[in-house]
Amino acid sequence: MRRIIPILLLTAFLVMIGAIAVRRTTKAQGGPATFTITLNATYQFNTLRKPAGLTMANVTQFLYIADSEHHNILEFDRTAGTLTPLAGTGVAGYVNGAGSSARFNYPTGLSGGMIQRPHPFPPPPFLYTKAIWITDTQNSVVRLYCTGYGCQTQGVTTAVGSTQGYANGGSLAAKMARPTGYYPHATTGGYIADAQNHSIRSWDGTNVTTFAGNGTAGFVNGFRTSARFNVPTRVTEDSSGNDYVVDMGNNAIRKIDSAGNVTTLAGTGVRGYVNGAGATAQFSMPTSIRFDPTTNALYVTDSMNNAIRKITLAGQVTTYAGAQQGGYVNG
Repeated sequence: MRRIIPILLLTAFLVMIGAIAVRRTTKAQGGPATFTITLNATYQFNTLRKPAGLTMANVTQFLYIADSEHHNILEFDRTAGTLTPLAGTGVAGYVNGAGSSARFNYPTGLSGGMIQRPHPFPPPPFLYTKAIWITDTQNSVVRLYCTGYGCQTQGVTTAVGSTQGYANGGSLAAKMARPTGYYPHATTGGYIADAQNHSIRSWDGTNVTTFAGNGTAGFVNGFRTSARFNVPTRVTEDSSGNDYVVDMGNNAIRKIDSAGNVTTLAGTGVRGYVNGAGATAQFSMPTSIRFDPTTNALYVTDSMNNAIRKITLAGQVTTYAGAQQGGYVNG
């Protein structure tokens, strides 16, 4: 099967913002409110197809979406309510250059966004950079879309990877196999979830090495280079420098502590839907994870359970949103 990576199911919210705009008008004298629904014509397809990644940087007006089956990266302006293509032509391929001519093949993971920096010589008071890291899954590379202040090259470039395979080395000589997520790191450069190689790769901006896993599928704890994963899809980090991996094929969340030891934070290795403490909880093909410093907790997209699960750093799992049964219900 060409696409072995089940996609993060965000369509319930994203199709709405891509396809329609809603205006609410409240009638006078206590009458019921009326709603007017109009087509949003700012996006050429007017719908999304298997959106698989979201990101937002410190300019929170803009949300970026990996529209996987349209092979596009989209920009949603939360203030204007518009959804527009940012990079990609809608046709699968592998082309660097200006956003309007670049091509991707099933992009999934995103990080970065619109960044605001103080201007050293104002006016204006700020400088802006739009820097988005794109995990281009079927091309087995990580790409960078960069425009604005400080970009070495404007538009889309390849940052990491060459052809599909499993090889460490220089940025553009290393090989990966259908990576699905890149997590930038301030000191190490970042971590790449190399899904089909069942490993976490480390990139320091110059070289790629294997950080955890050994290229063979399994469910083994231990020191990071002897541990085994089964289709890891995303990485995040907490405030203490511990890393967390969505081990999708094992239906588990794995922890890599600052000493390099891999343990299982939550999940049994068996598909299911159970809340509770670490080893008693169950997931069904989790796909993405994010650490929230304000709640000191992890949030996981539990895709086949149609739910968002919350995990404390002690491993206590609860359901944050969703009701297991698939549907499209706000509330």
